[in-house]
Amino acid sequence: MQRIEIRNFRQIKEATVQVNDVTVLIGEQASGKSTIAKLVYFFKSLRKDLIEISRQSPEDINGRKISNTIRDKFYLYFGSTARLDPDYLIKFYFSDDNFLVIEGQRPPTVNFLPQHIFNEIENEIRRSGVLINHYLKNEDINSADREEQILKRSLGEILDDNRTALYIPAGRNITVSYTDEFLELFRDMVKIKMEVDIGEDGVPRRQDAEEIDLILLRDFIVHSSFLKRRYKGLGVDGMLRLIDDQRTRGLLRNKIADLLKANYRNTEYKGEYFYLGNRLSRPLDKASSGQQESIRIVQDALLQIVDLNPVFRVVEEPEAHLFPSGQKNIMELLVAMVNTRPESIIENNNQLFITTHSPYLLTILNNLIFAGNLENGIGSDEILSGVGIPGLFRLKPNQVSAYMLQDGKCTPINDTAENDFSENATGQIGGNLLDNYWNELQNQFDALMDVDL
Repeated sequence: MQRIEIRNFRQIKEATVQVNDVTVLIGEQASGKSTIAKLVYFFKSLRKDLIEISRQSPEDINGRKISNTIRDKFYLYFGSTARLDPDYLIKFYFSDDNFLVIEGQRPPTVNFLPQHIFNEIENEIRRSGVLINHYLKNEDINSADREEQILKRSLGEILDDNRTALYIPAGRNITVSYTDEFLELFRDMVKIKMEVDIGEDGVPRRQDAEEIDLILLRDFIVHSSFLKRRYKGLGVDGMLRLIDDQRTRGLLRNKIADLLKANYRNTEYKGEYFYLGNRLSRPLDKASSGQQESIRIVQDALLQIVDLNPVFRVVEEPEAHLFPSGQKNIMELLVAMVNTRPESIIENNNQLFITTHSPYLLTILNNLIFAGNLENGIGSDEILSGVGIPGLFRLKPNQVSAYMLQDGKCTPINDTAENDFSENATGQIGGNLLDNYWNELQNQFDALMDVDL
């Protein structure tokens, strides 16, 4: 299983986190949840950066170029190492045997281990680079694109991960509350910031550079524009009709309707809007904050269910601006996305990585895990569906790893996160943790009652 190990990086003193089908980080604000999520995304999205190297001159493609590309991306995302602990260590395991290490030096060292993995990556990029440059020189764009897809698959096999990564940040309502013209201007502004000026010592000249939030937001805006194009003329109803299984289609339709309290439509004439019934509609930029925060998550999850593409998604605070019932609906929709990767297509499941402040979300996950634990009993599928958890929304205990961030440490809060994948593992997220939240409030209420008496 993939995992990340972090030592002395920003708020994080020590952390080991498995990247499971569903990975959950909970903790107070400024506890380091986003730091871990962004580091995981950094590694999981590297394949895209490696592919871009192939468009450079084949003579320039070598091991040093690959290492420097990863180093420069690290600078761009996390800023100069001058502001970091000098002995930080970050190790990402693509599999039990293959990993990438970034160590705190000036400049930081970047190493793929074992060495033969790095050699395979270098050789594959150089091989494709020769062909891609040949095709581009002859203006054969289609052949160049096909070769890039071949390289994408090859790197996926070497890294044992063929998922397309996307980071869905907090504040995602920007993609519906601002005009397309403003978003285009924003994308152009971020492009200016995308170059890292490296000195002769291998260290960036700008010691304060740290552009990850802008980059993630820009990439999400680009993806949102893609979603708008895919849904134009279809809306949610049209996209649902592309799902062959009638029961799955019905479950998702009801789940999305319960979440959005409206029907998302997108037409050439009216653009994006919510149809409320009785000939009433509301443009997306005038919708409620909960609708604005959740619509892109809904669109993306549904599209992946339809297209069956292998994906990795980081979602910051999926509960944002949602009532507990809405949190339940959006969590179950995301779980449906995780569960709709047929094994006959590829070994990799979809993966979901969540940061949250919401104990409600943990309770919701516990119910889905508990249902998954019970589903092998006689007649249990019908019973579990009867209590509102059909198979599409259930999770096996070994699918979920959950962690609590506090005081710079990352603590497992379910047995799967503690590497217990035995038949006795329940996957349940620590009841004591949830009880602590409620008990603190109850104790305060009891104290107030004593004052009143």
